[in-house]
Amino acid sequence: YTEVRVPILAVISELFGMKAADIDLVKRLTGDVIILNGYGHLDVYANPNNVKDVNEPVRNWLHRVGGQ
Repeated sequence: YTEVRVPILAVISELFGMKAADIDLVKRLTGDVIILNGYGHLDVYANPNNVKDVNEPVRNWLHRVGGQ
C-alpha cells in the first residue's frame, strides 16, 4: 500500500473476520476507511441498507477525491 500513488478507500465488513489490529493497519495505510458494523461479507452488496451504508459513502468519497 505504501507504494500505491492513488487514493484508496477500504470498505470493511465487521463480521468478515478482520481483527482490530488489522483494521488499524488498513486505516494507517489508506487513510480512508468505511467500517460496516454488523455487515457480513456479501452484505456489502445484498444488505437492504447498502445504498445508505455503502453506495452513497463510496460515491461521496469518489466525488471528494476526484475533485468534483
